[in-house]
Amino acid sequence: MFYKNRYLYYGIIGIASVMISIFICLAVYQELVTTYQDQSFYAKVSKEKQELNKNKIFPNYAYVFQAPYVDSKDFKLPMINLNGEVAIQKNQEIKKMYETLLQEKKNLKEMGYNIISNYQYTVHGDILSILIYIQHRNPDKSIYSYLTYNFYLSDQSIASYETIYQKASISNFNIDLKVKNAIHEWVDSKTEIKQSEKNEYANYIFEQYQKELKQNTLLYYLDENDKLNIMIPIVAPNQKEEGYQLFTI
Repeated sequence: MFYKNRYLYYGIIGIASVMISIFICLAVYQELVTTYQDQSFYAKVSKEKQELNKNKIFPNYAYVFQAPYVDSKDFKLPMINLNGEVAIQKNQEIKKMYETLLQEKKNLKEMGYNIISNYQYTVHGDILSILIYIQHRNPDKSIYSYLTYNFYLSDQSIASYETIYQKASISNFNIDLKVKNAIHEWVDSKTEIKQSEKNEYANYIFEQYQKELKQNTLLYYLDENDKLNIMIPIVAPNQKEEGYQLFTI
């Protein structure tokens, strides 16, 4: 009987051997994958994310979002979602500014003037950079003013001007030259300024820049293209009021 069915038995044994071999291979492969996966890396990333979330007021929100107290369609202002002392202070500053803008808007409405605001922000590694701009509109012209905030996300301290321009691949040795070039390019584009007066006007703007640096009041922002943006208070050509001019370096 065995002799007659030997091929059947051999077939069953062969199939069983193949299945056992496959099972062993799968088990070995799983063990190898589990062993060589860099589990410590994934744990580290998760831990860092948790640590950064601890620095937020609202863990499930972005680092910056529209301030919930703003109920005017003309104003967009940021809530800085960091729970550090400095960030909380800046949020209070922004809220107070909003209340001032509302009152100013009410006073100017009858004159045909308007005020609007908006903001943008970027995250570059450990750096959060925020820009708020306010536009005063009247029938003849628009005047801009700005606020900027720059934070380290890890410890929520203020990121210095030097830190931001170095993030924009500008060194300590050429920052002044970069700023001067940006100023001259802007001045050269102004047809309302006489050619003989352009160099003098550019020097005046650079002096304003140096003054802001000395007083530690310079406004700076790192944009989405890793470009440094600075805002310098100047009196524009043919204007009497001082306003801010934005320069991209």
